Amino acid sequence: MADSSQKGSSDCPERDANFNDVLIFLAKHQWLFDFKLTHIFVDKIWEHIPDEWLELFQTLPVEDLAGIPDGIIQEGWPVSLKEFATTCLQFSLKREQTTDFPQCLDQRKTKQFQTKPIESENVIEKVQLGSKMCKRKATCRPLDPGDIPKEIKNGMAPKKLHEVCHMTSLVATLTQKTGNDVIVDVGSGLGYLGQVLHHYWGFPVLGLESKHCHSTGADKRTAKLDECPYLSNVTCELTPDEQSKAEFSDLFHEWYSKIREFKCVCSKSSYTKLKESDNCCRKECSNIPELCDSSPYSSGNDKNCSNCCNKLSSKHCDLLPDSSGTASEEVGKKNPEDLLVSSSDINGATQKSTKSAENCENNEHFFVDIQKDSPYCTMHNNHSCPGNCHHGNSCHGNNSDEAQVCMIGLHCCGDLTPTMLEHFVNTDWITSLVCVSCCYHRMEYADELELHRKFPLSSGLKKSLGNIQSVYPRFRLSPFATRLAAQETRARWRDQTPTDHKTHTLHVAYRTILEICFNTGPFYLKKTARKLAHKADFSSFETYIKAVATHIEIQEGSSVRDFETSMLKLCESYKQYFCLIEPVTALQFLLQPVLESLIVRDRLAWLEEQGYHGNVIPVFDDFLSPRNLAIVVTKS
Repeated sequence: MADSSQKGSSDCPERDANFNDVLIFLAKHQWLFDFKLTHIFVDKIWEHIPDEWLELFQTLPVEDLAGIPDGIIQEGWPVSLKEFATTCLQFSLKREQTTDFPQCLDQRKTKQFQTKPIESENVIEKVQLGSKMCKRKATCRPLDPGDIPKEIKNGMAPKKLHEVCHMTSLVATLTQKTGNDVIVDVGSGLGYLGQVLHHYWGFPVLGLESKHCHSTGADKRTAKLDECPYLSNVTCELTPDEQSKAEFSDLFHEWYSKIREFKCVCSKSSYTKLKESDNCCRKECSNIPELCDSSPYSSGNDKNCSNCCNKLSSKHCDLLPDSSGTASEEVGKKNPEDLLVSSSDINGATQKSTKSAENCENNEHFFVDIQKDSPYCTMHNNHSCPGNCHHGNSCHGNNSDEAQVCMIGLHCCGDLTPTMLEHFVNTDWITSLVCVSCCYHRMEYADELELHRKFPLSSGLKKSLGNIQSVYPRFRLSPFATRLAAQETRARWRDQTPTDHKTHTLHVAYRTILEICFNTGPFYLKKTARKLAHKADFSSFETYIKAVATHIEIQEGSSVRDFETSMLKLCESYKQYFCLIEPVTALQFLLQPVLESLIVRDRLAWLEEQGYHGNVIPVFDDFLSPRNLAIVVTKS
């Protein structure tokens, strides 16, 4: 950790110069992003397009636009357009998905990331992760969707399944290096990540969700599989103020202190039962957890059922022997309900934790004391671990009584990512962080300052922005800039057909004309439905007008015929500019990664100012999940 006296200062001239270059570039092309899309006609965007570009775009077939977002400029096109495209690519972080997580985590600079997957076959190896010893493929490849039982996949769209497989694999790979033994999932939603991290990878997981309906939904999902205190979901909103930090700390330690004395072994109602391939001792071991070698919970190399059965007694809820060879009476006396987080208010929200009453009676879940030579000694005070053991940081961290937490967040909306970064920096027991952001335009914006509260975040970018605004006084990083940063990436553009481009053109043009009509009159319109037209209504402008007319109220003195006439006149006056909609969109696709990269680099710069080096890993396929840049930072 850097000296506290140096924190918050910008002492990297090279980085500041890079910020200056990016901001100057954005200031010169502010006309391309600082407007509402449906104002493209009202704001007369064509007046800002360079003349040589405008001449090209007015006659360019839509098929020839395909390569522009990738910087492919055809011979004979304006040199300035090629320079614009080249600069956009230069200022953009790489987006191509990587599956080589170990190599990425070993890199010191984001630009050095190799995105080509490893081609050699992964070998089977045993690695220590979380609170279980898992037999699985090496962590250089992500979890396969087929490895997740359908009961856990239930409710996941293909996009979510893709994200869960790759995010959990990245987290598991990181924690293998850092020795984290507990996961805190911020913005956990319905608990998809937590379930896979617990049932497949073996981590205790505490999910924090600001919406009570989501944390309740996560509880219901968990209850259908296996109710386990090691997988808990609470309603709690994480904020940057000191009170929130203190309450979050109390909440976590209350939960952690109640589970750390035990080893959770989820039973046949959990992952091991759901995996159809894990049936070697289904009949012989029907009353105990399956610990066969093929199971993610395997703790040995033996592959026969007899060895599996010998690990536990055949009696329901029996305990593994302790170091003296006898069952631990202390564990047997514990009530599973004692492991639950109490129901107290956090930030005015009621915590909801996973309940597990009577689980032992139903043979759905039980708690096991760990043997002396177990690799899980970090979770227990009852057994000592020699200083030269092979267990790594998870045994011998800064304090054996303190958790080593990995904080994660998938699609952290608005200001949540800066908040998580602040918690990481200011909380000793949060030793690593993996965060994928989204919805940058939802960051709080101060109109009086013309600034987002948390963007710029770093002193370096704040300084650079001040310098650039002295030269370009009207330049600002407005919500329109952050909205474009949160839009789809060029991977989606590549998939567009000529029909898709035509459809997009008509949608934008018709909605723009309608908004002009609403705002200028000569009559007032009042919507009676949230959606005024459906996809089929865009087949022609006349069809669109008729569809809209059925969902609006026109004040006395005007008629539907007046509305239709006004719309047709507006369409006729702006029709010549329809051909510019897709070229402008293509240019925005080029600029989108520049803006998103600036936000991400600003957050990395802030971490460096606090004394930490963060990496950026493109963890998802950005066609499936456009927000695919994961910030990864550790305190090692």
